Amino acid sequence: MRSPVSQLLPEGFLSAGLAGAFLMFLGCTLPAIAGSGFDLAPGSELDASYVAGASGLPVGHNLASVSQQGDTNNLVAIQHGGYNAIDVQQIGDNHVAALKQAGAYNDMFLIQKGGGNRSDVAQIGVHNSAHMQQLGMNNSVQILQLGRSLGIVITQIGNNNAARVIQR
Repeated sequence: MRSPVSQLLPEGFLSAGLAGAFLMFLGCTLPAIAGSGFDLAPGSELDASYVAGASGLPVGHNLASVSQQGDTNNLVAIQHGGYNAIDVQQIGDNHVAALKQAGAYNDMFLIQKGGGNRSDVAQIGVHNSAHMQQLGMNNSVQILQLGRSLGIVITQIGNNNAARVIQR
């Protein structure tokens, strides 16, 4: 039986040795990232099970596009595989976004405007990018990227800004 937290992750994700970094953002206390089993040395490639699903069929090429306007916004988006995109707009009120991508060539775009803001982001793999805009109010962004050839752009304009970025 899978634990309640692991049920939030795609099937086979834990066996890929990548759960450590993602579960940190889900509020679990775990060993150091170095012990997560995701050690991508220069010149190495992702584990094939990471880009091909447990069935051997490719996973990815997905788009999650979400627009939330007003009131008590909340969003959790998890994508597994390659060539995925998350595009989120949260306009007004109490925003919170938790965005996770595992694989290669994934892109993430987030706009949070005029509200409680806050985003926790994790990307694991190669050639991934994250673009965050927080415009006005309480702002806060945490980004964890593990792998290589990664990119982050953060824009925070107005109010209580805070950003924490880890790339390894």
